[in-house]
Amino acid sequence: MIERQRLIKRLMWPCVLALYACGGGGSADGPKPVADSPAPADAPAPYTLPDDLDVASLVYDPFYSVPDGFFVDERATTSTSYTIHHVMDDAGNFELCSDDLATAEAWEAADNASRSVQGYYVGAHETERYFEFIRELAYTDDVGNVTSPTSPGVAR
Repeated sequence: MIERQRLIKRLMWPCVLALYACGGGGSADGPKPVADSPAPADAPAPYTLPDDLDVASLVYDPFYSVPDGFFVDERATTSTSYTIHHVMDDAGNFELCSDDLATAEAWEAADNASRSVQGYYVGAHETERYFEFIRELAYTDDVGNVTSPTSPGVAR
């Protein structure tokens, strides 16, 4: 599974970079900057695209995965098994979002009740990006984590 994810990343990055380098497919009829207007004193320096050699070196670097400052789940570097559930609407088309802990917790409890493997509540964790609810999932002998009958389930 991890090898498949790495392969997908390697195949997707050149496409993403090519789209970005080509302007992202946006309209060329957008607002044009005025050539003679000075930049505000507190404006950040304009972003310049890396040259082709820099992009190619990152695309083919087996140790590069994401740019500096890009979000990476801290669990991605652990060797333990876990499951992440994204709490979805009733149709399963969209993730539900709220900045209210009680609302998010109610959605997660309803989502847990509808899962085929339900877990008991262990705790909650909040970051600037999401609320996270941790449940210990109990699997049957032939499903889930091979070395343990339980595995943490994380709902966001």
